[in-house]
Amino acid sequence: KINMAEGDKKMEDVPMEDVNAEKKDKNEKEEKVEKQMTIYEEFKSFLNEFARATIRKDMRLVSNLVKKLGKFRKKLTLEEVQILLGIIFSDNPVEKDLFGITQEERKNHKDLPEILVFVKLLYATNLIDEKKNKEALKTILELIEFIKGINRRTMDQLNSRAYFYYSWIHELNGKLSEIRPTLYAAYRSACLRLDHISQATCLNLLLRSYINDKLYTQARNLVAKSTFPDWVSNNQLARYLYYNGRIRSVQVEYAEAQVRLIQALRKCPQTSAKGFRIEVQKLLILVELLMGNIPERTLFSQKDYKIALLPYFQIVQAVRTGDLKQFGDVLERYGETFQKDTNFTLVQRLRQNVIKFGLRKIYLSYSKISLEDIRQKLNLDTEIETEYTVAKAIRDGVLQATINHEEKYVQTKQAIDIYSSQDPQEALHKRIKFCLNVHNEAVKAMEFPPKDDKDKAIKEKEDVEHEDYAEVDDGAMDGGAGGDFQNKQLFLLECDS
Repeated sequence: KINMAEGDKKMEDVPMEDVNAEKKDKNEKEEKVEKQMTIYEEFKSFLNEFARATIRKDMRLVSNLVKKLGKFRKKLTLEEVQILLGIIFSDNPVEKDLFGITQEERKNHKDLPEILVFVKLLYATNLIDEKKNKEALKTILELIEFIKGINRRTMDQLNSRAYFYYSWIHELNGKLSEIRPTLYAAYRSACLRLDHISQATCLNLLLRSYINDKLYTQARNLVAKSTFPDWVSNNQLARYLYYNGRIRSVQVEYAEAQVRLIQALRKCPQTSAKGFRIEVQKLLILVELLMGNIPERTLFSQKDYKIALLPYFQIVQAVRTGDLKQFGDVLERYGETFQKDTNFTLVQRLRQNVIKFGLRKIYLSYSKISLEDIRQKLNLDTEIETEYTVAKAIRDGVLQATINHEEKYVQTKQAIDIYSSQDPQEALHKRIKFCLNVHNEAVKAMEFPPKDDKDKAIKEKEDVEHEDYAEVDDGAMDGGAGGDFQNKQLFLLECDS
């Protein structure tokens, strides 16, 4: 007989939860080890592929491989990158080789400056993540001194990354304006060496430095006297268009700013770079409001923009209703946000647009209205200010009306048919110009195979055709298979046609 009470007691004494927890911890440790080993093997394979691409001078492959810097920056720790530097570039043997690099691979990697610069950049980015800016700056300065004496096209991407992190560290330390001479020297060297990638990067860094110090006139002069290279990545082009759009918006060139900001949105990555897209949208909303346009409401309901653009949505609402009181409340509530976005000056300019939209609503609703009623509706201070505001709106073409100064009222004129004016033609011209620009940019962005590959493909095609003709001649010399000869001849004629 089985004693159930004793059996239950024994079952209770077995610590099942502890056993499951131990197994779970053991499995997690094993998975972590496998994952780490996978990262090391992946990085080893990456170094071998990077070395082969550098030796073959495959610029497209080198450019794609350099983009993996951010990926390995997240996966490898600072200590692991230090071990990697010791494995490849140190003369003293390293006790713990996590990456499994052989002596032959070590020798090949040590002879390539691209490998050294890439690993040093990886080390510097990890130092920045660890908030060790002084050590990171020292590493980047050593890299810049090293790459100054190397003029290789396979180093172009790495050169631009080095100057980018050099500028970023100084921006974190609040000393961005101190590095302009260094950036100008790097820009001049990149132009002389035809290093288009570093040229575009240094130009963007200089513009960022001027905009950060609010030196918009100097930034505009730099844009006017420099040429942005054509064959660069869309990321650099999007930054350049954004900086150019900001400069023109501050200098009251709203139409040009709008064009460049729209192009920046189209050129930037659509699935990533969320912060950049939000910054561009904020500036674009203000530019469109200053031009007298109202952005679409669907823009503010998108998932990526819903929270970030809430203050700008409130500004749009105030401008659309033409309520100065609401506009003042929004400016007081979100003033710090606008200052943080460096858009406070543009928001302050919107006061006149709020008044214009309010006057436009009054113009469409009344054929005759007193200045006192306009003052109350727009929440203006005095009747004299109201009179000056209405006169300015009439001069700017916002209203079609006349002011009776003696009786103090405004008489609106009959609305003019818009289709009898030049507005439809100007709108059509604007759309056609936009479509032509898109077509031209698409043609420029098309990628073609290198000339050597094209010549090689033509030569192979000619060799195949010669072989086919030789087979046909052999069949004709044999005398038989006349039908086969005719079929081959017809086939070749079809191929030639």
